Amino acid sequence: MKILYKAILSAFEKENNLYDNNPDKSLFRQIDAEPPVLIDLFDSQPEMPDQFEGFKCPALFIDYSIAWERNGSLRIGTLTLEAHVVTDAMENTTNISGLPDDCKKINYYETCVNILEGIATEETSQLILRHERPQSTDYFNYHILTFECTISRKITGARRYVDGTIEDIPIVGNIKERLTFDIP
Repeated sequence: MKILYKAILSAFEKENNLYDNNPDKSLFRQIDAEPPVLIDLFDSQPEMPDQFEGFKCPALFIDYSIAWERNGSLRIGTLTLEAHVVTDAMENTTNISGLPDDCKKINYYETCVNILEGIATEETSQLILRHERPQSTDYFNYHILTFECTISRKITGARRYVDGTIEDIPIVGNIKERLTFDIP
């Protein structure tokens, strides 16, 4: 997951550089919006923003889960990634003022999808958008984008156990036979 998280950070960093240096190619400039100024792992920030110093919007928080299976020397899983997209309060989304201004939040979510969808790494397949939904808290109305991909990781053998025999245990009393234990 570290590799995918770094790839996500890199994709948004490239977009931020385009935003600052090449407005014609920046997806966020095209919708007249600022890229996320904060990207972090999800830790309930939108539910408790006062608990997180430096919480600024727009922000993107990444949460994930992996359902693993073992296949020989590989661990293969389905990774579900949730991107919590928190925007500043934008213009009203009523139908009074016309379509371009009304859709700013939707355009923002779609732009985040366009950046995230298709990201792949050496251990993951491409992220594919599977679901999106609004989320409300006492502080924000925001959007959760849910992606899936396949993840694989070689089992490294990091599990180390020492095989041995326990000997020389002082025992008081009569022992009928010597016991040998194998510790897995």
